[in-house]
Amino acid sequence: MFLIPILFPGKIAEEVKAFANKKLNGELNFKEANLSFFNHFPSLTLTLTDFSLKGSAPYQKETLVSANEMAFGIDISALVFDNSVVIDKIFVSNAFINVKVNAKGQANYNVYISDEKATAKDTTSNTSLRLDKIAIENTHLVYNDQSTKMLIDAKGFNYIGNGDLDQAIFDIYTEAEIADFDFTYDGQQYLTNKSVNADLITKINTNSLAFVFQQNNLKINKLPVEFSGKFDFLSNGYDMDFNIKSENSKLNDFFTALPPAYVTWLEKTKVKGRTDLLFTLKGKYIASKNQKPDLAFNMKIRDGLIAYKDAPFPVSNIFLNFDTQLPALDTEQLKVNIDSIFFNVDKDYVKAIIKTQGLSKPTIDARIKSKIDLALMDKAFGLQNMDLRGVLIIGLKSKGVYDQKNNKIPVTEGKINFKNGYVKTDYYPNPIQNINLMASILDRKGSLDDLKINITPASFVFEGKPVFVNAKLQNFNNIRYDIKAKGELDLGRIYSVFSQKGLDVKGFVKADVAFKGSQDDAMNGHYNKLQNQGTLVLKNIKTTSEYLPKPFVIKEGTFKFYQDKMNFNDFLAAYGQSDFTMNGYLQNVIDFVLTNKAVLKGNFQLHSDFINVDEFMAKQEVTVVYPPLSAPTETKLENGVVVIPPNFDLQFNATADKINFDGLAIENLTGNLNINKGQLTLKQSGFDLVGANVKMDLVYGSQSPEKAFFDFKVLAKEFDVKRAYNEVKMFREMATAAESAEGIISLDYKVAGILDANMAPIYPSLTGGGVLSVKKVKMKGFKLFGAVSKKTGREAIKNPDLSQVDIKTTIKNNIINIERFKFKVAGFRPRIEGQTSFDGKLNIKMRLGLPPFGIIGIPITVTGTQENPKVRLGKQTEDLQETEYEGEVPQPISEPAKAQ
Repeated sequence: MFLIPILFPGKIAEEVKAFANKKLNGELNFKEANLSFFNHFPSLTLTLTDFSLKGSAPYQKETLVSANEMAFGIDISALVFDNSVVIDKIFVSNAFINVKVNAKGQANYNVYISDEKATAKDTTSNTSLRLDKIAIENTHLVYNDQSTKMLIDAKGFNYIGNGDLDQAIFDIYTEAEIADFDFTYDGQQYLTNKSVNADLITKINTNSLAFVFQQNNLKINKLPVEFSGKFDFLSNGYDMDFNIKSENSKLNDFFTALPPAYVTWLEKTKVKGRTDLLFTLKGKYIASKNQKPDLAFNMKIRDGLIAYKDAPFPVSNIFLNFDTQLPALDTEQLKVNIDSIFFNVDKDYVKAIIKTQGLSKPTIDARIKSKIDLALMDKAFGLQNMDLRGVLIIGLKSKGVYDQKNNKIPVTEGKINFKNGYVKTDYYPNPIQNINLMASILDRKGSLDDLKINITPASFVFEGKPVFVNAKLQNFNNIRYDIKAKGELDLGRIYSVFSQKGLDVKGFVKADVAFKGSQDDAMNGHYNKLQNQGTLVLKNIKTTSEYLPKPFVIKEGTFKFYQDKMNFNDFLAAYGQSDFTMNGYLQNVIDFVLTNKAVLKGNFQLHSDFINVDEFMAKQEVTVVYPPLSAPTETKLENGVVVIPPNFDLQFNATADKINFDGLAIENLTGNLNINKGQLTLKQSGFDLVGANVKMDLVYGSQSPEKAFFDFKVLAKEFDVKRAYNEVKMFREMATAAESAEGIISLDYKVAGILDANMAPIYPSLTGGGVLSVKKVKMKGFKLFGAVSKKTGREAIKNPDLSQVDIKTTIKNNIINIERFKFKVAGFRPRIEGQTSFDGKLNIKMRLGLPPFGIIGIPITVTGTQENPKVRLGKQTEDLQETEYEGEVPQPISEPAKAQ
């Protein structure tokens, strides 16, 4: 034992290094190597201290394994008699194993080079790997697989595996312990801080990289679990067949496998009964083909009993048959079957059968019946952080398909009666009390027009202030309503009853309203049949919409209802940096709130000190979190166009002091704004831009969240071209050559086209035309004129001064067509016509009329680009290639913008 490390130290260290160079495709580092019998007696081991190994692509810079000690067991007989180093054992101590797989299925553990590749790399080593034992001690293991959305975090991991690991097909016998085990799937944590003990037999086929789990007995805390199945690595994914079950186990042991909060609760609770659990995951997971396995879960409870400390009565006779299936991990195929659930608390009971299939259009079969004293149930279950009281009586039957678009809901009949309710939590000192609710729902035909909902009444008291609601609703295709509501509510405080502190939920509501009528009367103008009246006061209310990325905050508003109108008095609101003051009215509010078919109408006087249009652009934030790994949280912010709601018909007489849109500073806006059928129309509007007064008509609408159309006419008189270039992004993009120009110009133009997700124009979609009038402009630095000057030797044309020139152009298929125009400069009489494209290409024809009268002229053609114009003498040119836009483009506005 003392001599062998002395006789072979260099031999073993050199052979192991050569082996690592030959077999590992990852950066390997360690502090020092020691050869000894006594580190892992009686094995002769080469121990590498402060060991680290980086992963394979695309994780070459991240650590796969780091350990205080990595030891390799050496076969003594092979070393002494064959002069070769055979590694037959691996020992890992105090390590961090960080396994990663990205969304494309690329893993960081592919660091072992196969024999075929290794032979080409190095044939000098006499070292081989013939493992019969792997031992891992006190290790932190993290497995983060983004392709399967699976995350395992195991601390205090101890593992011993024995078998003929050098064979192509072998059985490995495993003993494993985990002190702290977390399991997360698709962002949902299913196991937290669990201890695990395992005794496993696994057959491994290294040729096909297949695993067969033959005999696997686990214990998650006290819950015994049997695990069997197979797992095959495919070239483009996985093939799996997992079965995890626990049969006839104690219900108490099941609770020990739940998160820590339940374990603390369990210490004070008596739990009896038996349970069966079965979890299966079967099928292929191939991300590139969107192929996913089938998942199923089943749980049964028999003769269950739960009695929290000092409870006068237990929850007894607990019976549950729960089964759920998720074929191909597709939520639209989700099946949930609660064949039965039942329990007693003294003489009270809860019993239910609930079956659903599908998600967006679920098929439902439910029967729920209960009479339960919530105070007794609360004490029996030992509900934490909550105090419940009151008697809840439910009788409900529902069967059929819920498909709102096709006017289908389940045939339903039910009643709910809640008497003397009381809710108090640890999050807020005062309770919601005196809760009383009588409600019924009835639909015998399974259609929205037969649906009847009655709440007669609902009431509660919060902080000494009563709230009362009485409502009768029927025929949701042509809704008839009779609603009364009175009371005041501090939303921030009532939200605190149910949530922890620190969340930004505020607002105050005071209501004294009565609504009675029908959608048909409101839509057809039978206002004398409506009986809507009352007052609603809102303060600091946040509202959200699927059409807007930020919340809309009602700072203060008093709303008075009369018949079909909801009148706004000094309504103050904010959206991000934008502010709004409105006076006016809305019509059809009740129908708009109660149904998804009603159109909200209104007319307002609107003023704003500042509007930031950029904040109204739809943005979808996608956050991907992979805790607790070192990989950062990924947040993707995807732009979108401003989406106009399709069910608005609103008129605004609008004024705004300042508006920001994509860097454009607009001031003193006035105009008539209409929002109708998903389009925004601005007529007879005026505003100041770059020091000039601008008149504009505009139509805007969204084709999708990523595309919008616009159609506008603009009349801008005498604005500074230098300011326009510096301050207006669209002007810079459409007139790039104007960078150094100076002077005064006017514009009378119309353009229609499509905007992309960044609210930028798609140039091939643009159509339109108009006149650019030059009053007095110095064309300084225009490369076009500079090139002509150089070619003709006429210095006066290099930086010409233009006065009283009208330049007419049209736009179509990415081309700006320039009609013929003339001007005078230093005795010369140039004439210009031709084409330019939005990507900077030129096709210009010029005639340079010579002094004194321009009768004799020099024909010139200009091609190339605006950055690099090419000037030739002659007349021959070639039209620029057009780029057609494939898609719908709106027609230009027929009426011109009118001066106010």
